[in-house]
Amino acid sequence: MEVEAYCVGMLVLITAVVIVQNSVYLSVIIFVVHIPDVILVGVLFHLKLIHFNFFIPSN
Repeated sequence: MEVEAYCVGMLVLITAVVIVQNSVYLSVIIFVVHIPDVILVGVLFHLKLIHFNFFIPSN
């Protein structure tokens, strides 16, 4: 839950900065910098799904 809130906060912050600056270069830099975060969140979410599917018995 904390990770999801963090991601939403970062997305809002990034969007606000991009709108204010309106800079293509800044957008590219922010995008490249946050690629690891996006990948990490995707992996965590995927692992969460696997965890639930594996440990919750299906009737």
